[in-house]
Amino acid sequence: MLSRFLMIPFAIVALACLYLVWEEGLAPLYIVPWVIMIAIIFVLAPQIDWWWAKRKPPALDPKLEGFLRRFFPYYSQLAIPAKKRFVNRVSLYLMATEFIPKAMAEVPEDVKGLIAANVVMLTFGQEDYRLSKFEKIVTYPHPFPSPQYMEFFHSTEHFEEDGVILFSLEQLIPGATQRNKFYNIALHEYAKIFVLAYKDLPYPKFDDTIWSKLEKVSGFQTEKVKNYIGLPILEPLPVSINYFFTFPQQFKQQLPELYAQYQQIFNQNPVIGDFPVIDPAKQGEGI
Repeated sequence: MLSRFLMIPFAIVALACLYLVWEEGLAPLYIVPWVIMIAIIFVLAPQIDWWWAKRKPPALDPKLEGFLRRFFPYYSQLAIPAKKRFVNRVSLYLMATEFIPKAMAEVPEDVKGLIAANVVMLTFGQEDYRLSKFEKIVTYPHPFPSPQYMEFFHSTEHFEEDGVILFSLEQLIPGATQRNKFYNIALHEYAKIFVLAYKDLPYPKFDDTIWSKLEKVSGFQTEKVKNYIGLPILEPLPVSINYFFTFPQQFKQQLPELYAQYQQIFNQNPVIGDFPVIDPAKQGEGI
């Protein structure tokens, strides 16, 4: 990290001054400025390292990039410059996010990559692509209860006050790798968080007729999606955003006006053959 390299010359000078104090009787005050500089760099290390990382993003593991090519159609269809931009954002997201395993030894690297790829896809047309208020992701091997829903074992949730997202890998992995068969809970949860982060965008209002249309788009029965998530309430907004990215051609065919509205909101067009449109000014059956 850049901050560590910046500390080195000050540390060397501080050690040299310490030697002179010990051996030659140099006034101890000569050490103070160098120690202060080391302390300042230490305190500012996260900002310094992030500033540098944005200019020189750490390389993404080739295995993880191959995993994205295999399981992430959105990434595979990007042009080469956009692919590089996407990979850089995934790499930076992984660097800035804390993954916390619960009832498991660790969070697998490919799972981290899948989660990061979903948020980067959703925000690819935005400047704040990290949804930076949420920097902690807790993963469970199976559905879990929570203080808000003690009686429901569910697969995904977020806590805005703590900036925490919770996922069950039992549902997340199939949904992220077999999107025609399982509902993508990662994209669902990040759609909800996107709405929190960009509150002033012109989101659509729905009535109950939207559910039958969304079923035609995805082939997923609404009740099965609700059961897959495991919570008593299912809102159409995150589901429709999910399907905009997961089934773009069907979505455009069934809901052309809503598709055009989401194209403006997300600043991109995920339909194959017209993909993506990005403002250069801004850096069912298996359920």
